Amino acid sequence: MKQKSSEQMETVSEYEQYMIDNRDGSITAESLALIRAKESTFKPDERICFDPYAIRFVNPNLLQILARMPPEKSKEMQDVYENQFPGHKNALIARVRFFDDSVKDSISKGFTQIVIIGAGYDTRAYRIEGISKVRVFELDLPDIQNRKKSKIQEIFGSLPPQVTYIPVDLSITSLKTALTGSDFDFRQKTLYLLEGLILYIPPEQVKELFSSIVSQSIQGSAVLFDSIDGDIIDGSDQSAYAMNLRDQMSRLGETFKFGIRKGEEEKYMRTFGFNKIQVVTKEEYVAQYFTGVNKSRNVSGAFNFVWAET
Repeated sequence: MKQKSSEQMETVSEYEQYMIDNRDGSITAESLALIRAKESTFKPDERICFDPYAIRFVNPNLLQILARMPPEKSKEMQDVYENQFPGHKNALIARVRFFDDSVKDSISKGFTQIVIIGAGYDTRAYRIEGISKVRVFELDLPDIQNRKKSKIQEIFGSLPPQVTYIPVDLSITSLKTALTGSDFDFRQKTLYLLEGLILYIPPEQVKELFSSIVSQSIQGSAVLFDSIDGDIIDGSDQSAYAMNLRDQMSRLGETFKFGIRKGEEEKYMRTFGFNKIQVVTKEEYVAQYFTGVNKSRNVSGAFNFVWAET
């Protein structure tokens, strides 16, 4: 068997150590930025989503570690990831694209405010065409938001006037209270974006969040979120994919806490008073986005995307 070189061993160790040292609530946001950045390097007819700013939210130390990694080791890591989590990255990429398209569509349909809860390193407020016509409110934990603002200032020279940053821990402060302290207008048609959020918060907090959105919003406002299968969350799904996913998130310190069983999303959202509920399944977003040169891409079926109106 071919032995690994000392350079390869050092590189792998560096990568693993980086992941361990950065378990501070931002590693998932950074990992997603890296996925968006890589997808954005593809040609226009080969990429599913495009985020020109994503690379700026990846720590230069991590980029250096990856740059030093020999090509064969990089491919080996990618193959191992795909074997453990088949189609997972492509599902995340599809999620980015679907949320992008939904934001564009909502702007064209008269939504005047967008609230991004758990904004992380989301860059929609800076890259979606027409976004400057609406008010954007980004909510996140203070430390992560401060890092984000620092990067935005570095990229653009200043913070954009249409974006309001609200540092908040929603496990302590209610959504309505957080927004009341800003220039948010409860009388305007609002889209609430919860990308990659509810799976990390406890069920009671999810209920409180959806209840708050319904009670405080005018008719025609909407929420868009991704839902992971509840069987993955509670351990009922014992497939290798599900077990690997639970194990990885636990090791990263970002354990999954909430999911909705497939086929029960509409029923769940109606309990809060939402209507015009659209559940977009893997089959639907694969048919929409994974065509042409991307037709052979494997896509996980763990996620559904849910749009619901107040």
